[in-house]
Amino acid sequence: MAPLSEVITALSELADASIEAALSQAHHETVERFGEPIGETSGKPVRMTVLGLGKLGGRELNMSSDVDLIFAFQESGVTDGPKSISNHEFFIK
Repeated sequence: MAPLSEVITALSELADASIEAALSQAHHETVERFGEPIGETSGKPVRMTVLGLGKLGGRELNMSSDVDLIFAFQESGVTDGPKSISNHEFFIK
């Protein structure tokens, strides 16, 4: 019974929250195995950024929309765990 604008906003927010939760959980599990990814130049922890494109990016997602995502991270480097891997390998996992 909600207007269309409310429905597409709510669906977009649900998708955004779901993607953020999945990213957070995947990061946590991968850090447990390989350590925190550290930037080669900055020496600071590096996080992945997920950009929503199309209808999600425009906050116009509907029930039949697909979700197009771009994944990026700031800086090369290696993880600080006992089983160190490159940041590139970390974010692929």
